[in-house]
Amino acid sequence: MPNSRHSGPEVSRNHPSLSLLLVAYTATLLLFLFGSHFTEQRVWGASTWGYFATWTQWLLFIAGLSIAIAVVLYSRRSATLATSDGDLQKCPVRYAVCACVFVLLAGASFYLFRARTFFLGDGYLQLATLAKDIPLLKGRDFGEMRLHIWVKSLFGGEGRHAAQLSYQWLSIAAGVLFASASAVVAGALFSRTMWRMLFLIGMCTGGYALLFFGYVENYSLLCLSIGLFTLVGMLIATKRLSRWWILLPLAGSLFFHVLGVTLVPAAFYILTASSAFSRFVKRWHTGLKVVITAAVAVALGAAFYHFYTTNYFFRFAFVPLTHSQFTTEGYTLLSGKHVADYGNLLIVLFPAVLLFPFVSQRFGSRLARGDTQIRFLAILVASTLGASFIFEAKLGMPRDWDLFSFPGIPLTALFFALALLSDLQARLSFSVAALAIALNAASLIPRVGVQMFPEQGIERFVHYITLDPLKNRSGAYVLQQYFEEGGDTTIVAGIRARRAQDYPEERLAYEAGLSFGKRDVSRAKQLSEMAIDLNPAHSTGWLNLGRALTAMQQYDSALTVLRIADGLNPYSAQILGELGIAYYNMKQFDKAERCWRRAISIDPDPSSPIMALARLYQMEGREKEYLKYLILASSKEDALGSFSVELGDQFLKQGAYEPAAEAYSQALARGIDTTVLESRLRAHPRLREYLSK
Repeated sequence: MPNSRHSGPEVSRNHPSLSLLLVAYTATLLLFLFGSHFTEQRVWGASTWGYFATWTQWLLFIAGLSIAIAVVLYSRRSATLATSDGDLQKCPVRYAVCACVFVLLAGASFYLFRARTFFLGDGYLQLATLAKDIPLLKGRDFGEMRLHIWVKSLFGGEGRHAAQLSYQWLSIAAGVLFASASAVVAGALFSRTMWRMLFLIGMCTGGYALLFFGYVENYSLLCLSIGLFTLVGMLIATKRLSRWWILLPLAGSLFFHVLGVTLVPAAFYILTASSAFSRFVKRWHTGLKVVITAAVAVALGAAFYHFYTTNYFFRFAFVPLTHSQFTTEGYTLLSGKHVADYGNLLIVLFPAVLLFPFVSQRFGSRLARGDTQIRFLAILVASTLGASFIFEAKLGMPRDWDLFSFPGIPLTALFFALALLSDLQARLSFSVAALAIALNAASLIPRVGVQMFPEQGIERFVHYITLDPLKNRSGAYVLQQYFEEGGDTTIVAGIRARRAQDYPEERLAYEAGLSFGKRDVSRAKQLSEMAIDLNPAHSTGWLNLGRALTAMQQYDSALTVLRIADGLNPYSAQILGELGIAYYNMKQFDKAERCWRRAISIDPDPSSPIMALARLYQMEGREKEYLKYLILASSKEDALGSFSVELGDQFLKQGAYEPAAEAYSQALARGIDTTVLESRLRAHPRLREYLSK
């Protein structure tokens, strides 16, 4: 690719006609229109219009056709598009004004049309988590959650309100920064004002842009960082930036979410393209390249196999290739449901996907002749789209679209790079880009509207739950809580009845808990196995089964089952506590310690994992740690009176009568028999004077 600034496409006649372009455009509008009648089916990428009145659907369709007519008329009559150099539009001041106005309008839109409901993703759960005094930090999105905690502290005030402000303001700020960066890069890549604005508007109307409308989840900053990575890479490819600048957005992406690792192949390419290293590799013999490539592939495959077979959390992060004991609702990598969901995701992220053939005429040739920018974008699109295909959508793809939104940015950038930087006819190039923007808007605007209006948001959420009921068991509970907060007891009763019908595994898990209380372990085991048969992803069922196996002293089996439960729900303090017990029984004390420490970090209130650590340290002769955790366990509200008795005994050994008296008094308050204290008083008469104080 030449390094000079692009004024736009050159004139060429070997391209599809405008009429075929209009056919593809109209077909997409018809897809949205007809899809609106099937909101309960797995066409969620094209059914958003269906959550509005019929007249609104037809208004959107007619508006889309009107825009197409306007685009065609402008492209045929515009003198500006008739020339290939675009000298008439090279005014930098004009573009600066237009770009500033657009960014301001975008920012105002992000704020004015921000979300009022947060059913997509884990919105309401994230609000509840951030509202806590000590929010749970998950490793996969540690960076973004950290930033939300900091912003929440700046707002102060009531927990839930401050949490919502943190999410929404960071979402809007990310959108403004993304639009600003797109404006700067458009000005650097193109010389025509028209082409600059088309690129800018196109980048800001992709389906991922919903994350900038006050969206509540931990992905807006990931989206921003991947956007910056894409834009910086395009500048590096055209030699407008040093290649090392790519490391900044790469580091940001990795900081905000673990999925930033999908950018590594594209980063490696842009760092080595046209470098001494790449020239050195080109001199290698073909056989040597094949051997090294095969060796790397084998090493990566071996590492993947190792983690897949030894780490259940890693295993459950991927869509299973074939049916297994953990498969829910027949959802595998090549199942019809997954393929359909992936197609819907592509439509959501880039609604103009049917227009891609009109910009890909020179894609192969530009790759072959070493176009660095197109190669960079192609690698980035392949790695991110590939990742979104193989990773599991824990909440179902319709709700979890936000986690998988990041491929939309490089996909959109590739489309507009091919449309505006290729040798298409200028009129066709303009038409393709303008119509793509119109389709983006036709999809994005209704999606923004659904987020704003509770009635539409709830209706869509219910449909998404019915598409993947087992994956949305928690979603049904979120819906119940939403109406409980609103005080609508009738709807709440209906949801509870529907949950009991749709999720019998919850009742079985509850009955298993009652069986444990009655010491009927075999019955608890039977109920837990029934729950797992109904829903293989039900972590509570696996937890109860592990507890039963532990009680039956089947420690090997208990450890395996509890590792499965931990893989399904790695942030459950209860599961980690039981897993620690399993490791302890297997004499793997270091792993038991790690489990109990992690359980305490997730939920510091229960006394059981704290006391388990105290027992472990006592066994290992670590007296200071033992006393520290014994004191901590005794201070918890759910602590047993025996904990306080044990603590008092330890203080008596040290001759510390006052704290011993306090511990024994606490034990009495928790129901310990007075005879326990009397035996201590007989052995230590001085204790009586401290108890009387």
